[in-house]
Amino acid sequence: MIRTIVSIVISLALLIGGCLWEGAYIENNFALLASTIQTLYEKTEDGTATHEDGEAVEVFWQTKKQKMHLLLPHVAVQQIDFELNEALGYLYQGNFQDALPKMEVLLQLTEVVRQNYTLGWGNVF
Repeated sequence: MIRTIVSIVISLALLIGGCLWEGAYIENNFALLASTIQTLYEKTEDGTATHEDGEAVEVFWQTKKQKMHLLLPHVAVQQIDFELNEALGYLYQGNFQDALPKMEVLLQLTEVVRQNYTLGWGNVF
């Protein structure tokens, strides 16, 4: 009986610890991604962004995505990839006005994903 209770407590502690680690990991990585996209957004607003700046953001996302792909919903990853590629296409063309809305969507997506991994009643039930 004692072993059963101890094993349940240990399992529960591991589960809660894993959930907290996952939330913190996603939060930190998406905060970095959001700040990187925000920098690109500001450069695009100023008209100084280049396609290489956008590719640097894409490389950053690809490295983070490889590590987080197991934790994230496939739809979120796909949507970020899609919006980022469209923004890069506009930057390649030098079309800053069309790239800005795509980056705004990316910033919103990073916020939504982070909110989905916060500990709260809406995410638990």
